[in-house]
Amino acid sequence: MNDFKNNFIKGLKQKKPQFLTKDLIADVETPISCLLKLKKNQKYSFLLESVEGGSLRGRYSLIGCDPDIIWEVKNNIASITYQDKNYNYEISKEPIQSLKDLIKISRFDKGKIDIPYPILVGYLGYPMIKHMEKIDLLNKDNIN
Repeated sequence: MNDFKNNFIKGLKQKKPQFLTKDLIADVETPISCLLKLKKNQKYSFLLESVEGGSLRGRYSLIGCDPDIIWEVKNNIASITYQDKNYNYEISKEPIQSLKDLIKISRFDKGKIDIPYPILVGYLGYPMIKHMEKIDLLNKDNIN
């Protein structure tokens, strides 16, 4: 067994977060076609692509679904929904501090992986700006 596999199995037994990667030749599938196949019946899925050489071609595609943690802010209160019952992290209820807390608890050693995978994937809606700047939002949030 090679060192990578031994280290992965050791980390798995110790319940350490880690990356498992697979390089694929992308001459038959596109990132979009892969996402469409994987995301069936998934409420949360994503596709992130890096760009190399301007807007000419992508270098890496990151496809994901079935998240472990869902971070939300509703009515100015942050919360985490755990999809796996093995998690029980405490975070602040204040939106910006809770995001900082989540980033801190999500960090782990990526080992020798040189691909710039993120530790968290998601988006912030426009209403989050009021937690970053002193600004009054005049438009109502009609989609929550």
